[in-house]
Amino acid sequence: MSDNRYTYGTYENYNNPFTPKDPFINRDARHLTKLSLLAGTGVLCFILVQYIFSFIVVGISTSTQPSFLLNALLTILLSILGIYVPFTVIMRFYSPEDRAVCMNLDAPVSKKSFLYALVTGTAAVFAGNYITSGFSGFVSTYDIEFSNYPTENPANFLEYLLFAFEVAIIPAIVEEVAIRGVVMPPLRKYGDRFAIIMSAIIFALMHSNMLQIPFAFVAGIVLGYFAISTKSVWTSIAIHAANNLLSVISTAALESPVVGVILSVMIVVLLAAGVYCGFKFIKEPHYSLGITFAPKSERKFLFASAAVFLFISFVYSSYEGNNSTPYILTSLLFAFCIRRYLKANNRQRNCLPSSSLNLKTRVALYCSTPTVIGGMVILILSAIQTVTVTSYGGYLFLYGALAAVLAATLYMIYKILHSKELESKSKSVYRKSLYVMIAVCIVMMITSFVSNLLMF
Repeated sequence: MSDNRYTYGTYENYNNPFTPKDPFINRDARHLTKLSLLAGTGVLCFILVQYIFSFIVVGISTSTQPSFLLNALLTILLSILGIYVPFTVIMRFYSPEDRAVCMNLDAPVSKKSFLYALVTGTAAVFAGNYITSGFSGFVSTYDIEFSNYPTENPANFLEYLLFAFEVAIIPAIVEEVAIRGVVMPPLRKYGDRFAIIMSAIIFALMHSNMLQIPFAFVAGIVLGYFAISTKSVWTSIAIHAANNLLSVISTAALESPVVGVILSVMIVVLLAAGVYCGFKFIKEPHYSLGITFAPKSERKFLFASAAVFLFISFVYSSYEGNNSTPYILTSLLFAFCIRRYLKANNRQRNCLPSSSLNLKTRVALYCSTPTVIGGMVILILSAIQTVTVTSYGGYLFLYGALAAVLAATLYMIYKILHSKELESKSKSVYRKSLYVMIAVCIVMMITSFVSNLLMF
């Protein structure tokens, strides 16, 4: 049977024609497992390099106060050695077919598409700041506060130029080449939306504080979409650099009221231009990813719910609220509208599955390998260090969220191990994942017990 039977997109109600132990299913399962193991290895290498650099910085700080130039150079080296090098190395372990689709540094499909995508994507990523800030405001109602690691702000024009190079240029190139150039392309075999979401998860995992993780996930979805739709990683690099440049300007705005006024005007213009360019982009040559075919009524419903959700997020990011119900309800409404829109879109397109694996199995396979779980656990523990809790309700919320993540991970592993379609060879890696999760739970319980004993 030919591999060309698969097309992009997924349709949940499509009857799976494959039989148990089908070779196509197990071939795809082993391939997806390999991609996940390699991506997780890249994350673990990044963590290792990050810890090595932290020891270097601590060693320098104990002997002398590091200069702004030295800090900037160390940050740039961390990006190159911690992200670019590991992910370009793991690409060497890809099959020739997978390597062939990586590192698409060709020009975008058209200049107009690129420009419209740049404005629209930058506005969309910036809107993601409101979602993240809204989430921070929401959890603050449970007496949970997120903090970032302290950084030194530039003091003069030359330091601002170096800061822009450190924050806007290098990370944009390095991270986009690694995530949208290496991690995402091979995953497109299992559906473009799946590839975008999974690569966004890996992207979010590499940001080790709770102020950045939600934003990185939202930004990763936007960057992945425009990289695929314009058929070039240069588009996501440009959007990433433009967004980070706005953060540099925001830093300057803290020092100068004039820059603050200019920034406010730029943000209003950017958001308005983003909406306009978004409609223009749809009419220009681009790869649609199959998400523009749903009826207009569904699109209006989705846009309305998104507008309400953004407004509520803005309110929670600007003012302290005492009632978390509006944020929860609008989040659920937005999620419901997305799901309803995608189902209507798939019904209208009547598309075949993008892979022999159904969506739940794909997600379970990719998110449950030992390297991904190991990286996730380490980075979650690191992120918890940036969280301050001041009430019993906050502790209940925090540990409830961690328990939900743990339960979801265990469920995915359970689903794989009890799958009737997968052979024992396809399940072997996930048995090790189960052992890793059990070991993590035991270590965490022992650590918690010992720390409580030391308090008395």
